[in-house]
Amino acid sequence: MILAKDRVRAAGCVFPVSQRELLDRSVGLRHRAGIGISEETDAMAIVVSEETGDVSICFRGKMEQDLDQEQLRE
Repeated sequence: MILAKDRVRAAGCVFPVSQRELLDRSVGLRHRAGIGISEETDAMAIVVSEETGDVSICFRGKMEQDLDQEQLRE
């Protein structure tokens, strides 16, 4: 989903996937897309794991994983 100015601009989008080979093998396509969009744009991607429900943030090609609610507010 793409949000801009507190409005939904698009949903069901296909994002560019990071081609970096150094990513952990446990990182799936959803996380690679979050990293990829943050590498190619100035966007911050919030990724929710389908398997665990853990929340990660991708920004400037880097990913912070397993964030709690307080960390997300920051």
